[in-house]
Amino acid sequence: ALTAAMCEEKYRPASTEMIPGTPAPADIYASDADVTYEVMLRGAEQAVQNAAADAQADQASPQIELLENGAVKLTEGNAVSFWHYAFLTGATKGAFFPASEDGQIVPGALPTDRLYIRCTLAGTDTELETEPQTQEAREAKDALIAEHKAAREEAERIAREEAERKAREEAERKAAEEAAKKKAAEEAAKKKAEQAASQSSGKTSAEIAKLVEENRSAWTAELKKQTYYIQKNLERYLTYKAKNSSKSWAAVVQAVNTDIDRAFYTGVVATDMSKGYLILVNKYHNLKSSYVPKNLVSLSGYGSGQMEKTAAAAFKKMVDAAKAEGISLRSVSPYRSYSTQQSTYNGWVAKSGKAKADTYSARPGYSEHQTGLAVDINCASQKANFQNTKEYAWLIKNCYKYGFILRYPKGKEYITGYVYEPWHYRYIGVEHATKVHNLGITYEEYYAYYIDK
Repeated sequence: ALTAAMCEEKYRPASTEMIPGTPAPADIYASDADVTYEVMLRGAEQAVQNAAADAQADQASPQIELLENGAVKLTEGNAVSFWHYAFLTGATKGAFFPASEDGQIVPGALPTDRLYIRCTLAGTDTELETEPQTQEAREAKDALIAEHKAAREEAERIAREEAERKAREEAERKAAEEAAKKKAAEEAAKKKAEQAASQSSGKTSAEIAKLVEENRSAWTAELKKQTYYIQKNLERYLTYKAKNSSKSWAAVVQAVNTDIDRAFYTGVVATDMSKGYLILVNKYHNLKSSYVPKNLVSLSGYGSGQMEKTAAAAFKKMVDAAKAEGISLRSVSPYRSYSTQQSTYNGWVAKSGKAKADTYSARPGYSEHQTGLAVDINCASQKANFQNTKEYAWLIKNCYKYGFILRYPKGKEYITGYVYEPWHYRYIGVEHATKVHNLGITYEEYYAYYIDK
């Protein structure tokens, strides 16, 4: 065994303070969740005496190395052992204890008979035999440990369930508060928008109602002549016309069908997920923060990120077809999670202010990228002037053949709520993409009349 005498000058601390990495006085010798072994000093106030000092004095000094973890490495011939120097409560001298190479004290022979090992059930004063000598004694010890473990695990289970219950209640409380705040904010925004609309038209609510009733029959007849007239929107058409008498009937129908008779982000409803690949996500239809599309697959080899499986297959097919014609297409920003969009949006708000950011960045929950059905192709910047490239020309001519549409076209910013984005394409399937292409209308208009009607 390594003695204090061998290392006292080089390794023993000058005071009762311990060298880094050594255990605290009377610390655990070895333990787990249910059994604790402690090194105890016989005669609590007596100093630890090194009983082996004299026996080692005549032997050749071994090779000694102090490791960074506080352990001492002892090499004697072919034998290598590791020791830790530590103090015990009531001791004025330290002692070396058997350790592993990483510096953790491990069970083993103690360097003096003035020390002994005490075994207890963890967290209790119930003592157990340290090393039972009979099978019966070992079984008795194992039974006590098993009982202690079962009780501990049951207590932990109860505590865990209680913590989970409290966490759920807290989460539900916060969710209810957030929902109430959101509802109040939406109602306030709706009221504000209605007031603003009334004021901008220069007419009071009573005057608007009067105009509607006076002209209901004639106006209804005109409205029904319009291509995209939807019966359920009749009252909104009439009210919007009363507020905006100079607008054409086609403009009135378009405004109401696309919800722009209301201010952006007012009268918001949850996206109708039953529409599948035709879901609408915009400034009036949003996704839950928890929504993640199923079957996301990697676009590796075709750019970065992930898309919904069917949309991804269509995108890859389109890229391959373009490549055969000498056109290079790649994904630069497909699926984005709610949290990623939140960070993106907040970054733009910090840079440009909320009003400007809203014209080119979706608020979290209102981004098509969260659907896994949208993709930015080759770039995502106005400065790139993608609209002037041969890649853009190819996409405008061919993307619908693979189920994609240009989502935010030029000149339709007042409907989509976003600046012209020649790089942003949305998958809706070949049949519907072909119709949108042939009709030359926005997806908001198409969705209102052909999908949600």
